[in-house]
Amino acid sequence: MVKVLADKIEGQYILLEARSDDLKVWRFYYMGVQKDLFRNWFLLTRYGRKGTEGRQKEYIFSQSDDLIQKARQVFKKRLKANSRIGVNYAVVNADLSLFLR
Repeated sequence: MVKVLADKIEGQYILLEARSDDLKVWRFYYMGVQKDLFRNWFLLTRYGRKGTEGRQKEYIFSQSDDLIQKARQVFKKRLKANSRIGVNYAVVNADLSLFLR
């Protein structure tokens, strides 16, 4: 069962954007899932102000279940952005199946 789930999550991604002209907030947040040659899982996050390169973080996992847990944790935090930055993130482009289970 884990193998089937793992095959389905490789290559999934989500791109979020938080934008408010009034608050001068223009931010993006990207999360993507990849696998390396050593069969480790990577959760790649890139975030920052629109128009910049932003910052990048990589989380490495040996088990896909751990990756899924971290991805959902990060995604839920983005959903609560209104309390931190005054505007919510909206989905711009995605394969959401990993994040919405």
